[in-house]
Amino acid sequence: MTSISLYGAYEQIDDAFAAPRFGHPKDRRPDLKQVQAGLAVTGDGGIPVLHRAYDGGGGEVNQVVPAMTALQKIAGPRQFLLTATSET
Repeated sequence: MTSISLYGAYEQIDDAFAAPRFGHPKDRRPDLKQVQAGLAVTGDGGIPVLHRAYDGGGGEVNQVVPAMTALQKIAGPRQFLLTATSET
């Protein structure tokens, strides 16, 4: 999971896409709106297998469980690797 800071007003938001919102961005720019993105890759080569975009104001804790559930559905009984980082 990571955040992507955005420049601009973003006054009209399309419900089909992640909404830019103020939040707690990783680049420490709370003055900018952001969207959040999650990417899951294979443990044996880093090949992307799942991606998701999330609203900018949502907490990562609320995104991890749905991401893991989606991974479970595509992974089946095989093992997969989750790597995460946290900046404090």
